[in-house]
Amino acid sequence: MQLLLLIGLIFLSVLLTKKKLITSNTIRWATRWVLSVALPAVALMAIPSLEINKQLVTPILAPLLVFFVSAAVFFIGFKAIFSSEERLVLALLGGLGNTSFLGFPFISFFYGMEHLSYAVVYDQIGFLLLVTVAQVFIAKQKDELDVKGILKRILLFPPFIALCIALFIPSDFFSEAITSILKMLSASLSPVAMVIVGYQIAMHVDFVFTKSMFYGIGYKLLVAPMLIFVLFYFFNVETQVFKVTIIEAAMAPMVTPAIILTNYKIAPKLTAQIMCWGIIFSFVTVPLWYWFLEIV
Repeated sequence: MQLLLLIGLIFLSVLLTKKKLITSNTIRWATRWVLSVALPAVALMAIPSLEINKQLVTPILAPLLVFFVSAAVFFIGFKAIFSSEERLVLALLGGLGNTSFLGFPFISFFYGMEHLSYAVVYDQIGFLLLVTVAQVFIAKQKDELDVKGILKRILLFPPFIALCIALFIPSDFFSEAITSILKMLSASLSPVAMVIVGYQIAMHVDFVFTKSMFYGIGYKLLVAPMLIFVLFYFFNVETQVFKVTIIEAAMAPMVTPAIILTNYKIAPKLTAQIMCWGIIFSFVTVPLWYWFLEIV
């Protein structure tokens, strides 16, 4: 039911955007809310309750593998096929998943809120890759390599600050009242994110498909989760942690790097198409991955 409501929110956002009732200014404020309030609240809620054990190795290693294999495949394997800008878009959008905006609702729907903490770990590793390695790749493409600027963006990014705080506080640190507030703020993440997604779909999606677009989406939705499945299947990983990790690896491309790439005018059409169609297709492929994991 929750997933159907989120899909309904996307369609509603598309409609309201077409009617010009949702504008770029609306989305700018919605994005600020997600990054500055909702995501930090999720980190503060989920991270302190994590039980530190060997099972965390899986959601930590998986996003690193997905990202660096994507970078190797597209930067090296497709060097003679696509332009440098196209390869950058494919590497980043193939390597970084929408593990919070879409991932958290999917995980909650499939496996329950009690398994969300592992999804948060996966998401935060992806975030660290975004604000570090991905920023270096983008800066190199634009000949604007600025180590000081990259460090500043990392240290001042609200979800990163919340993550650092959450790592050092006990699970019972917050009072019942504060915990209730954090729960409400966390609950706002998915619906606000779906409004943002609907806006992006309304503004950028068309039916002009390219080979590069299919390579990017194919890697993110099919190759990446299969890679993690094969690599971790024979390890002694707790079943639910394994399933959560695969579902997170199967998520659509991350919205934030797409926004950054578009702002830099790096293959904006390809960027928009991969992000938006990736999200649309993921509503088919992710449930198929869930079904597959339930029968193997």
